[in-house]
Amino acid sequence: MSNVNYLGGGYVLGDYASNVEENPNFYTGYFAIFNPTKRNAKTSITVYYEDRGKSVIENIDVLAETNKIIHWEECQEIERGKRWGAKITSTEPVVVQETLLVYTPEGWAEPYKIDYWPKLDRIPNDMDTANASPILSKEWHHGDGNNILTTPRMPFNVRSVGLNARRLYEPEFVAFLNPNDKDAEVTMTAYYSDQTKTVRKFKVSAESYKWVPFTGEVISNKPFGTNFISTEPVLVYIHRIVHDILSPVQRAMFCMTAQSTPPSRINYFAGPKSKLWLFNPNNSDADVTITYYFENHEPTHVKVVQRAESTNAHLDYMSKSNPELFKEDVWGTKLESDKPIFVQGIHATFGPEDMAVIGQLTTSMSSYMAVTDLSDCWYHADGIVVVPPTDLSKKFYAPQFVYVLNPTKKDTDVVMTAYYSDKTKSEYKFKVPADRVKTLQLEKIVALNKHFGARLKSTQPIAVQFERKGFVKGDPLQRASASAPAIPCSSSAGKSRK
Repeated sequence: MSNVNYLGGGYVLGDYASNVEENPNFYTGYFAIFNPTKRNAKTSITVYYEDRGKSVIENIDVLAETNKIIHWEECQEIERGKRWGAKITSTEPVVVQETLLVYTPEGWAEPYKIDYWPKLDRIPNDMDTANASPILSKEWHHGDGNNILTTPRMPFNVRSVGLNARRLYEPEFVAFLNPNDKDAEVTMTAYYSDQTKTVRKFKVSAESYKWVPFTGEVISNKPFGTNFISTEPVLVYIHRIVHDILSPVQRAMFCMTAQSTPPSRINYFAGPKSKLWLFNPNNSDADVTITYYFENHEPTHVKVVQRAESTNAHLDYMSKSNPELFKEDVWGTKLESDKPIFVQGIHATFGPEDMAVIGQLTTSMSSYMAVTDLSDCWYHADGIVVVPPTDLSKKFYAPQFVYVLNPTKKDTDVVMTAYYSDKTKSEYKFKVPADRVKTLQLEKIVALNKHFGARLKSTQPIAVQFERKGFVKGDPLQRASASAPAIPCSSSAGKSRK
């Protein structure tokens, strides 16, 4: 929670009036601004572009104990067809998230024509969310780099590739936001799984934004973790998209703010079930103990070694050591290391036909850095459970979940308060036993089809993560997801890390 917040991945791209066959994806999104204080907030948003000046959205009222949704395509101040980063300034400390959405022409043409989710009542083909950062920093890190270009880029009208070909195309990007009055020189070091590394340098002009494809800057098809060192405090943002080379329709993506805090000997994920990417920037190997927590089973432990100056995924260890627990739908994790490391989680879903393709075509995907501290108070800005009307032939259904990890040896009482955009609120109390993770399906707890911000307070320190899933009602195949850790109430308040 901060008076100043930064985000790095906004855009409104696409035009259904032309070039639909060439690029049928329409990209948009929104800001969710949650004001948990008892005072009204006056907020402004400064948008920074790569090749032009900045624009400002002024005089946004965010009432006390409410959240405010700002749809990008409704903002005349935001230039279409340009990628941008943003600085959000508020008279009261607020919590900010962005949610990206991707539509096909069919999905965009299916509005509910009702008021509860304006501009988002259509059927998105993909979505993800990212937390704003309350600080700029001269150092940033992320653990799951993997610019997959195994299959050469092919025209989307090529249909000669069989189902057994490697059809996954998964480019990744990094964005830099520099709102300062000085140019920034950023050095990016990529540490690969085979303990090699590459170094690249970028210039980010003052008061501007820079979008860089990893293609040509890193070695493709090799997992890597990255360190970014800048001469000026900046924001670093990571974005990955997934395509089947047989179709121009984007299948999946993730977006996330990189980690500005130093590596940690303890890292946590509250859920959902995630593949863990461990990035060890030290010059010696790290011994790591991973503790998996479940809803109805005792925790189990796995020991792994993460080699020096490298990054790797760790998931199959538990599948081999305890295949029954591996089948659980949800688990939380605690990672304890003898050396400070970075940990990133990635949660992906696949349809049956996708698993049969070499490379496994992802249907939906989210990624997030671990939280390095527990807290007894957490915030989340972008809450909504979308349950569609019954009189539509196609209906977007978006349940939302909260995962709460209690890795302590004492049971904890938790109170979740939902603050709605219409100034109402609701409260739900529950317990999480010691050494357990608990899943809340919010469809049974909060008001439906109403945006809200949330606060969770507990009697023991916990970790909290939210997830929203996207379905077309009646189709069991998940088509989209958006997941991010909640924000601890004691977040830094707008100070740059030097």
